[in-house]
Parts: sequence; structure tokens; C-alpha cells
Amino acid sequence: MSWEKRLIARHSPSDRIDAAIDMLFRKQRRDWQLLRENEATLAGARVRRLVDGPDSVIAQENPGRHGSVSAKVDTASVASRPCFLCEHNLPEQERAIGFGSDLFLLPNPYPIVPQHISIPSRAHEAQAIDGRLPDFLALSKAIGGEHLAIYNGPRCGASAPDHFHFQTGHIPHPPIETAIERGRSKGRWTAVDSLGRRAVVLRTPDADEAERKLRLAIKELATINDSDDEPMLNLLGRYRGDAYEVFFFPRDRHRPDCYFAESEERLLVSPGAMEMAGVVVLPHARDFERIDAGQVREIFDQVTLDKDRFEEWWGELR
Repeated sequence: MSWEKRLIARHSPSDRIDAAIDMLFRKQRRDWQLLRENEATLAGARVRRLVDGPDSVIAQENPGRHGSVSAKVDTASVASRPCFLCEHNLPEQERAIGFGSDLFLLPNPYPIVPQHISIPSRAHEAQAIDGRLPDFLALSKAIGGEHLAIYNGPRCGASAPDHFHFQTGHIPHPPIETAIERGRSKGRWTAVDSLGRRAVVLRTPDADEAERKLRLAIKELATINDSDDEPMLNLLGRYRGDAYEVFFFPRDRHRPDCYFAESEERLLVSPGAMEMAGVVVLPHARDFERIDAGQVREIFDQVTLDKDRFEEWWGELR
């Protein structure tokens, strides 16, 4: 089925689309049994709050996410499977909202949060933030202040690194936000350190300024990591109080040691933007029941840019 046949609405990047998202989900819950059932499962999912001093995360048992958490994202594996974000491979029942010239909002039938949406491009093109920051910022504003725009880099959370996409979901208060007031501020930037996550938060009312500063931050991160490719990163964006707020997580690794451990030591955790925001998804009941805040801190510390390089990077931001 073509994108045009799936569309129930189309919006420009300057439109507010939170009402359109509500409409999309009402229609899809009525017509798409898989989404309806999995949203009900999410509503009844077990969760635990793991607390470490002033910081906390939400552990979520979510068997439906096993495929994404365990996805093989090496070049050979990606090339050998059909792309699940290309229009001809989508479920027949799935409908979309068009956003801008080439992005489509699709209900995710295996949600982590309410109104979890995948936002692929029309073309099958590689996951890369270069040239897409204006879209990310426009999306952050369009979805309303209780939703987050999400970007996972191709080597640190994107289960489809071969097809460009954003995500969004209804996350009014991601646990990471409580660390902002304890952060170090410099101009528009705030550096935060929370449960092993080292991150920066950019806040500005001006979209052009936000794009310039994010482009510089990405460039400096690539320089520090001596990388010719996109540096490893996750972004979360929202628009609140007449300003853009972007959480920038510089990454060092895709997956932690426990992901590859044998038998008793293994925890199937593969951090993407949702995890960095503070929603730690665990497909297996055994892992959900035994994970603790100390293990989460170790996981975050392993996959986040190390302290020395973070401080070097932070020193270059302005």
C-alpha cells in the first residue's frame, strides 16, 4: 500500500499536531487489533522505580520489545532482512499522518510509552541526523509539550539504521529531567550527571540558534572521538515555556557488557533514547525482577562518553 493510501491527514512543519495524533490513535485502536491489544498490554505492564540518591529510572517489563532490544544491526544482518519501515512492508492496517515533505507518523504496534510513534522518511535512506535537525526541532514543537521527539543514532539505539526515522511518545516527565536543576550551566547549555549518564541540555527560544548549537556540538563530538562518521548520540526534544529543550546524550558504546555476558550475568538491556531518558525496557521477566539501580548506573556509565572526553567536549560548547 502506498503512503498516499495510508494517509488520514497531512500537516506542515509549522502546524501543531497533538490533536491529529489523538485522532490517529482513536482510529487505529478501532481498526487495528494488534495495536489495541498491545496498548492494553502496555497499560498493564509491570514497572519498578529504581532509586539512587536524587536520581531514579523506571524499569519496565515489556516482552513485546524483545525483537528491538535483541536486533542485529551489523551491516550484513540489516542487508539480509526486509526493511520494516518501507511502505510496502508495513502492516496493511497501519495508517499515517504526513508531516512536512517526506515524514510519516505511524503508530508503533509494540509501544514502550503511550502514543508511541515511528516517523520514517518516504525514501529508504540511512539513519543520519545531518540535514535533519530542522525537522527534529519542528517536530519537537509540533507534537506539544507532553510528547518527546526522539532520535537514535545508527550505532546506538536505532533498530533500523538503514531507514531514516524519528520517534515520539507521550512522556510528560522523563526521569532524567530532575537532574537539570543540579546541573552546571553555561549560556544556553546545562551539563548533567545522573546515574552514570553524562549529558547536556540545550534550552533556547530560537530554532535557528538551536540548530547552530546542536550542529556545533555534533561536530565537536566527532572531533573528540576522531570520527569521520556521525558520532554516537541520542537526542530528545520538546517545546515548553516558549522554548526548545533538547537533551543530548553523547555515547561511547551501543550495548553494555551485561548484554553479552553468559547465563546468570546476562541482562538483556540495549540502551536507546528511551532508556537514556529513564525508561529502561526489559523484555525478560527475570531481568526485570533482579535489576537494581547499581546495575543501571554501571550500564549507563559503560555506554556514555567517558568523563575525561565529556569534560573536553563540554569545554568546547558555547
